Amino acid sequence: MPRRMPSEFQTPFPSSFRWPGPLWEPPRPEHRRAPDPSAGRNPLDGVSTVDRMGWSLSYLKPREPRLLDALFLSAGRALHLANAFESKCQYVLRMANLAEAAQADPVLGLQEMINGLPPDKMLGGTLRDLANTSLGSRTSDFDALDGARKARNFIAHEGASVGSISAVTQGDILEHAARLRAAVADLALGDNVVSQWCFHLDEAKDSLPRMLIDAYPTMVDGWVFGHFGGLLDAEDDSPSDVVEAE
Repeated sequence: MPRRMPSEFQTPFPSSFRWPGPLWEPPRPEHRRAPDPSAGRNPLDGVSTVDRMGWSLSYLKPREPRLLDALFLSAGRALHLANAFESKCQYVLRMANLAEAAQADPVLGLQEMINGLPPDKMLGGTLRDLANTSLGSRTSDFDALDGARKARNFIAHEGASVGSISAVTQGDILEHAARLRAAVADLALGDNVVSQWCFHLDEAKDSLPRMLIDAYPTMVDGWVFGHFGGLLDAEDDSPSDVVEAE
């Protein structure tokens, strides 16, 4: 059962703190209208009390429900690719560590080598360790991997971050989708690199699927953003700002 609010709600703010308006107001019809410019701007955001509540969902309906659904579908698919990219990097590093352990002690059993593997790291640490293996000489590949790392961080931390779904406009959604699209393009380049390494490990006797490698960036873009149609083509494709955290 949902928990009820205590009758005497204790705010975490000091008694001297004063909100610019009441903590909550019922969603009266006037809240759905744009604020009157002549009334002066609210020091928070100039929008109604309900629009700036702490809750991510409210009684107000989204202005652009279909576009929001399209964005969230893209963000979810992008996150799947970002998670898969990170898992592939960890897999390649584990295999590289196994090969190094086998060379260091040829009589060591497989299970012993597996038990001696270091724990998985976050993506930044994984790529740094990969750079210290024989793969580290491939500078262009690691440039692509670092770009994919930054893209993964943006997708993971900001991929669906468009603000209040009841207030966000079509322009806001398309602008954010264009940033997400640029990040996914960078992710696809790095994912293409590590996917080839995984293929070499799993199918050592087979040739690389060149047609798939060449088509992969376009396939990724179509799968993640194809449902937008041509709406994103007119948006600015300038590089997106990405977070640097691991």
